[in-house]
Amino acid sequence: MSWTTALQQLDKTGVVEFGIHQMNEKTGTPKWRRHRGGANFRFNTVRSALFSPDKGARAACLGKSSYARDRYSSVATSVVPYVAIWLQGEEWAFLTRAGATEPEVTLVRASALQDLKSGTHGQLLADLALIFGEGAELHGVRHLVSGAIQTP
Repeated sequence: MSWTTALQQLDKTGVVEFGIHQMNEKTGTPKWRRHRGGANFRFNTVRSALFSPDKGARAACLGKSSYARDRYSSVATSVVPYVAIWLQGEEWAFLTRAGATEPEVTLVRASALQDLKSGTHGQLLADLALIFGEGAELHGVRHLVSGAIQTP
């Protein structure tokens, strides 16, 4: 998978899968929660899942998602270290992590994200870091800036 091919998926329509790891979650909220269509269908395209100003990966990783904060956080802020997005049925996913200035993104196998378990925060962070590292090694890392995926 190349970035060129991956970026062609941004505007495809279908069931957009969205996985999010949120810290300081309310009791009963899974540490790794997934939205997979049906009642949880929130995005029409991968682009909207990445860049939606209130519910997208970029907003969540920047702590600017009022949806994540108000609905799932047990405190007044929202800390989201990782968000994954992929089109159901596709082999590759975008895995985003919070960065110092802008969220970072790489390409990873969707199957690695589908198999994640919502264990302890420490284990989940380690698993996601390993998946992100493998993607970074194979495909490099880019930044999610306002409305675009940009080479650093």
